[in-house]
Amino acid sequence: MKIKKILRKHSCLIWILIFALFLRLYFFVGLNWSDDIGYVNDAYRILKNEFVFTKYPPTLRPMMIYPLSFTFLVLGISNYTATLYPLLASLGSIILIFYLGKEFFDYETGLIAAFLLSFFPLNVIYSTWIMPDLIIAFFMGLSVYFFLKSNKKRNLYF
Repeated sequence: MKIKKILRKHSCLIWILIFALFLRLYFFVGLNWSDDIGYVNDAYRILKNEFVFTKYPPTLRPMMIYPLSFTFLVLGISNYTATLYPLLASLGSIILIFYLGKEFFDYETGLIAAFLLSFFPLNVIYSTWIMPDLIIAFFMGLSVYFFLKSNKKRNLYF
């Protein structure tokens, strides 16, 4: 009963997420021969217990390579599993911007913001590219959301 109520209340957001997922899979980028080779190589070396931190920038980003390595461990190594983490961060950003719009304004504003982010070109392209940009943006937005929620709980809005 509670799940049906949630689905009914957020049906527009669910349709926006389905549209966003379809768009991201249609414009799939995958391995782009940039820093993503370093991330994939480091994730593979973690699985083989051969990983060593170096001064090369991709090895200094554990929030990128450890989840990638975990995905490889669970789902196997492929071009699609390598892009699962940025894809989930991109879809999470759509959900997050909905809740931020709802928090600041109202439900409809959150839906409009989520819909606009669902087809924003850079978000679509970077969502299936093994780069940390969308992941950093998602966690930054998540920290802002939690900050605002905790301030609202304590009536500290400025």
